[in-house]
Amino acid sequence: MRSFVLIVVLFSLMGCATGEKMSRQKEGMAKSDVIEVLGDPDGFQRSGEYEALNTITGL
Repeated sequence: MRSFVLIVVLFSLMGCATGEKMSRQKEGMAKSDVIEVLGDPDGFQRSGEYEALNTITGL
């Protein structure tokens, strides 16, 4: 039971850290601004003129 509570608390803290960063993202931001907020991407995907940055958030 104690392990379950610890896991729930850790996931909650991870969600808060990620949510705070994601709330600072705005539509139309420049790629450099997104990288400044989230850090260097772990990868990316490109489709035509669109690019999606992949970022893995860890504590």
